[in-house]
Amino acid sequence: MQIILAELRKKIVDKKTSNEKEEENLTRKLTLTRDEKERLKLIKDVEMRYVRAWETARREQNVLRYKLKMDELERTLNNCYVREKNENCVNSELTRYLTWRIAVSEQIFFSTIFFLVKYIAEKF
Repeated sequence: MQIILAELRKKIVDKKTSNEKEEENLTRKLTLTRDEKERLKLIKDVEMRYVRAWETARREQNVLRYKLKMDELERTLNNCYVREKNENCVNSELTRYLTWRIAVSEQIFFSTIFFLVKYIAEKF
């Protein structure tokens, strides 16, 4: 019975040692897993900061690009307004000149006809 008791105690001690080693091993694995999780979280945070910074820079570049394009379009539009204003001014001057020229031509024409009618009337 003593032998059985000694064997049982030995098995209990062995089991306890085995359990302690298993617990130590699992604790180590848990620690490694936590460390890995923390490392991955840090990597994720760094990557997210990088992505946010990249997106911010990209937005800023797009805004600057669009501002430059808007400035160019505004200059083009202003040039078109100036050109249209100048064309309207030239058109107005040409219309005024042509109206005056037609009036002068009509006056000369009617003066000539009046003179010819008067001349012919005096001759006959």
